This record gives sequence, structure tokens and C-alpha cells, in this order.
Amino acid sequence: EILVPNDQFATPTHVDDLSNAILALVKAEKCGIYNASGPEYLSRVAFAARQYQSLKMILTIQLLQYPS
Repeated sequence: EILVPNDQFATPTHVDDLSNAILALVKAEKCGIYNASGPEYLSRVAFAARQYQSLKMILTIQLLQYPS
């Protein structure tokens, strides 16, 4: 069982995508600050479920709810 906030969303970045972006910047001799993110907008709950599914583990999620 894991505790997951139910009010947070993100765009996770796969390590292969990040390394390809860095390599492209190096090859293009770019410098500065860049932002890289994945194409999907996921809740923390969906992200946790995917991670467990990829590991073929059973997941029990307890949602953390914060007062508004």
C-alpha cells in the first residue's frame, strides 16, 4: 500500500527521452537553461498505478486528501 496525493498532476519524463534531448542540445552546441517534460499529463495516482503495473505488482492506493 502506498499513500498518494489525489490533487497533484505532472508530466513525467522518461529517461530515454531526457537523454535524447540532452544529446541533441550538446550536438547543437546549445547552452542555457532548458525545460524538458513528457507528453502526458498524469495524476500522481495514475503515475503510481503505471509504475506498479509495469513491475507486475498489485497496488493498493490510499488517497491523501488535504483540506481546501
